Amino acid sequence: MHLCTRERISNKMKTTFVTLLIFLISTLSCTQSTKPEYSNSEGSVFQFNLGNSIDNPKTFPLSKIGSRLEYIALESKPECMLGEITKLALTDSFIFVSDSRKLLQFRKDGKYNKRIGSVGRGPGEFRFVGDFCITDQDGKIFVLDGRQVVVFDYNGHYQRSFNLDFIACQMILEDRNTFIFHDLNFSINVTNQMFKPNFPDTTYSIHITDSTGKNLIKIKHDLRQGNEPYINITSSPLYSHNGSITFLETGIDTVYHLNKRKKERYAVFNLGERKMDPHLVYKEKYAEEVKDKYWIASLTENIDFFFIDLIQGISDTMFYCLVNKQTGETTLIRDLGFKNDLDDSLDFWPKQVYKDSILVSYIEAYKFLQLTKVDSHEKIKEIRHKLTETSNPVIILLN
Repeated sequence: MHLCTRERISNKMKTTFVTLLIFLISTLSCTQSTKPEYSNSEGSVFQFNLGNSIDNPKTFPLSKIGSRLEYIALESKPECMLGEITKLALTDSFIFVSDSRKLLQFRKDGKYNKRIGSVGRGPGEFRFVGDFCITDQDGKIFVLDGRQVVVFDYNGHYQRSFNLDFIACQMILEDRNTFIFHDLNFSINVTNQMFKPNFPDTTYSIHITDSTGKNLIKIKHDLRQGNEPYINITSSPLYSHNGSITFLETGIDTVYHLNKRKKERYAVFNLGERKMDPHLVYKEKYAEEVKDKYWIASLTENIDFFFIDLIQGISDTMFYCLVNKQTGETTLIRDLGFKNDLDDSLDFWPKQVYKDSILVSYIEAYKFLQLTKVDSHEKIKEIRHKLTETSNPVIILLN
């Protein structure tokens, strides 16, 4: 079997992983058609077969997903230079961007506005940005720093902070007074060995707290029932779609909703015999025998589609899979994403979704210059003119 060689996973995951480990140590010292069984408002479960799509990658035109591309070059000044983006959030007026060491606010046209908070250990400071979320209604920014959440307003003014009794790597707001945290995705035995005697309890994947960090509900990870090692990444899918909090646990092909603060199955992505064993394997011994296995690293969705990032074996090779919610059709996407037939420039694959409909991606400036042509579409020429290889990344929106 031969599959198209894909671009290696962005150094973003590796950089974030290393940053998180350093912080913790210091702190703790496709095409196959199938009909979904459903999908209605009563909460029946989507069922999709991904396994049979893997051997048949297809080119998929971007025009079937959206109709208009917008490119935003983030301003590049000494005071606002970013490393690799680890998180991005949009509002109607602003773009908030983090590279794990800083959090910056840009205007919607890409002009730099201000820095939010700073690195340190005092009031209004954080050691790193593990994650952040915003509330546009009252203009609040919540920065997750391992066991701490620091709160700012949109003007960058420090409001308050609160501590957690667990280590989290992701957060999302259920409402203004309730937070959902995704726990650190380490196996019990690995975590215990690394952080003994002050190791966190990794049997839980979701913590629900009030606005002061007080734990209200803890939800167990389905795999974390013993001391066996598991595949681990620092961030698994956690997002809000159509008003519902949606999440996936590492190594499991079932996506869940939080319904009345209870874990409820939402969608199952069946990889069949191609599913990677979630138990941690050792590269030297098992790399060859699991090289044709896959597991879900990331996932997001809009009204019509699921967008799934698959990792092959224990390598860092990424594949993209599109799932049509209405027809059940699954397609393994050839090359680096959807074939851009809108302006014949960059292939596109969404990293997140804004307002359930606008697909969001971003690309390093040097890659933008490498992958676009000097005689491209006028929009591309305009962006190229603003960039050097060391410029800040370019945000891409698909409507």
